[in-house]
Amino acid sequence: MSAAGFAVRSRRQALTAILPVCPGKETGLEAELRLRQNQWLAGLKTSTTLHFAKLALLPGEAGGARLMVETSFEGPLETHLRELWNVSGPAWADILRHCVGHSQGLDCPGFCALID
Repeated sequence: MSAAGFAVRSRRQALTAILPVCPGKETGLEAELRLRQNQWLAGLKTSTTLHFAKLALLPGEAGGARLMVETSFEGPLETHLRELWNVSGPAWADILRHCVGHSQGLDCPGFCALID
């Protein structure tokens, strides 16, 4: 297969989002990541667009931590974000409540807006 033909069939993309953590919620987020790990991973295993996903808590200057979300996926970003929410929405809501910009009652459009 030619490189041009491969590019048309495979639209692998990468997403990296770095979200600031609310001041004072770093320890809570770290505990939440451990608590929700199995729930989050179980949902991701059912994804049809996902190749790779990683969450990491990054230390920041003067105590301002950040949550890094990385994925590798096939297809359009909007489709990927909706699928991430559909397979692991409750886990995402619990994890992202520690981040700046999160709103109560996080739903799929709110999740997409926060990550995008």
